[in-house]
Amino acid sequence: MTVKALTFFALFAIPLPVQAQPYSTSMAQCAGLYDALTRLMTSVDKQESLAVAASRYLGSARAQATREGRSDAEKAVEATYSSTRDEWIAKGARIVFSQEFHDWAAYCRSFAQDQGIDLGLS
Repeated sequence: MTVKALTFFALFAIPLPVQAQPYSTSMAQCAGLYDALTRLMTSVDKQESLAVAASRYLGSARAQATREGRSDAEKAVEATYSSTRDEWIAKGARIVFSQEFHDWAAYCRSFAQDQGIDLGLS
C-alpha cells in the first residue's frame, strides 16, 4: 500500500483489510486442542477417539500447508500444533467449562466438517 493510500485510510478511519490466517494454521490449532483434551479425559475410549481426531487434523494441516505453498510447512504446522496444545494444557481441566473452550470446540467441529475432515467423533 502506498503512503497516500495509508494516509487516506488513517484520515477517514477506514479499517484496513485483515489477512485471514492460513487454513493450515487453524487446522494445527484444532489438532492442538484435541490433543490437549486427550490429557483431560479419564476414559481410555475418549482419549483414543480424541487422539484420532487430533491426528487427522494434524495430517490435514500438513497437507494443507503444502498446498498453500509454504516452504516451511512441516515446521510451521508442528510449531503451531505444539504451542496450541501446550497453551490448552496450561489452562487446566476447568477450561472445558469456559465459553472460550466451547467456542473453540464448536469452531473446530464446524471447520472440520466444512473442510471434509472426518474426525471419527460421534
